[in-house]
Amino acid sequence: MGRLICLSNRIPMGPNPSGGLVVAVGDALTSRDGLWIGTSGEINDTPEDQFRPVEGGAFQRLCFDLTPEEQANYYDGYANSVLWPLFHGRTDLMDIRAEFLSTYKAVNRRLARMLADVITPEDRIWVHDFHLLPLAYDLRQMGIQNRIGFFLHTPFPTPLAMQALPNGSEICQWLAHYDLIGLQAERDARNC
Repeated sequence: MGRLICLSNRIPMGPNPSGGLVVAVGDALTSRDGLWIGTSGEINDTPEDQFRPVEGGAFQRLCFDLTPEEQANYYDGYANSVLWPLFHGRTDLMDIRAEFLSTYKAVNRRLARMLADVITPEDRIWVHDFHLLPLAYDLRQMGIQNRIGFFLHTPFPTPLAMQALPNGSEICQWLAHYDLIGLQAERDARNC
């Protein structure tokens, strides 16, 4: 059996990372020769298109930087000005801009390309939260056949709320490429 590879928007940093997600998946990563991948939290005008190691800790961690444009459009833009309000029932707060979606997709494609370079066919991939919704779709487009799971750490929007999003059906297409989807509550499962 291969490694467990966990992906989240931000990687836990420091020699002894802490937090709810670290507690939830830390033992599994340690026992399965696991690997955690995410953004470093640093902005770089010319980031590498490969991961760099994060030293220390009980499991291996790899990170990558975002450009100022990626931070503004992927993270602050589509993830937090579109998806966060949508998934929390606040469609009135959504700030929909074409450049937000374009950059969001580009960051996920870049992550998929970097991930394809480090996985083996036996590895299992576990993706966390709305920042990385298209990741399985992008990996499948590259021919990656690994088992890929996804867990959403927010509520799932109602079908009516999804209609406020110009690419709402695309989110459904992205989710269809995961082998397993974890949601917080029955309400979320119904909405999904």
